[in-house]
Formats: sequence, C-alpha cells, structure tokens
Amino acid sequence: MKRLTEKNGINIRSFRILEPKEMNVYRKISLQIEFSPTPSLLNLSQFIYDIEHHEKELMISELDFLALNPRAPNSLQGSLVISGLMKINLDKEKGREQ
Repeated sequence: MKRLTEKNGINIRSFRILEPKEMNVYRKISLQIEFSPTPSLLNLSQFIYDIEHHEKELMISELDFLALNPRAPNSLQGSLVISGLMKINLDKEKGREQ
C-alpha cells in the first residue's frame, strides 16, 4: 500500500488493520486508511484504479470523501477500507485446534 500511495502522491494520515473475518475457506483482511487532502483528483482516481487492479485482488469495501471547499471540490480528503482475501489452509487450522 505504501508504494501505491507514494506513486500517486497520496499522503496517509493514519491507517489501521481491522479484525480479520472468516469467510468459508477465505479470511478477509481489511486495512482502513485515512488520507490528507489531495490536490489532484487525477492522482486520487489513479490510486483507486491501482488498488482495484492490483495483482493481489484487492478491493475497496468502503470509501468516504470530504470536499474541503464545496465550491471548488478539487481537494478531497477521506478514508478507504481496502480488503483482500487470503485462502485458509484448512489442514493447518485443524492441526492447531487439536
């Protein structure tokens, strides 16, 4: 994620890893990112595109934007929840429980 933010000129204000969720044979791992105002909508849209088309099959499950000046909404800040699925090795999980 750090490479994508640096590539697109997005300044991260804070981030945190959310609680993983079990989904059948997958574990959903999510990361919440809050970013500082970005002066370029093109950079922000490229950042979102790069997340959605990443080789690790990432997805944006939540997004929240705030225009600092509604009359000139070219500077946005906000937060994203980015999620990915990790396949669970059921044999290892069963071994841990025993």
